[in-house]
Amino acid sequence: MNLKFRHLKLAFLVFLFLSGTALAADYIVDNAPNTDANGRYVESNVLRDGVPMYTKGDWELYRQTDLMSTFWNIDDMTTLMPEYMNMTLSNLPPNDGQWYDWSAAEFEFLPITVTLAPAQSIPTMSTWGALIMITLLSGIAIAIIRKSHFPDTGARA
Repeated sequence: MNLKFRHLKLAFLVFLFLSGTALAADYIVDNAPNTDANGRYVESNVLRDGVPMYTKGDWELYRQTDLMSTFWNIDDMTTLMPEYMNMTLSNLPPNDGQWYDWSAAEFEFLPITVTLAPAQSIPTMSTWGALIMITLLSGIAIAIIRKSHFPDTGARA
């Protein structure tokens, strides 16, 4: 196998390995009348209605579809009913000013905002990931050194 092709293949494997370290999206809920609902909601590893669900302690931010419509909820999981609702088809939590109190007697939009949160930190590779990277890079370095010190003369035994 051509040495250059081998190096490209290894570089591609390294790229695939590193590309799995994407940051998850978190959201900030603000201006909710129930101040316990306000704060940073972290993306969980759970899909709800086909999209990520976000949590903050006992609170959840999730999309739900029933027979008639699709809507996002901000929900205190210790109660039986969602606290706030926004009717939208969006795959992302909406920030359109259309949130309302699910249990209110009167229909009235609330000043709730749901915004994308800044990244908290960049994830690091695990110990095994670091060992694999060192092994791959060492193999590439050894191949380059061997090729430069022992060029292929074309002679075969």
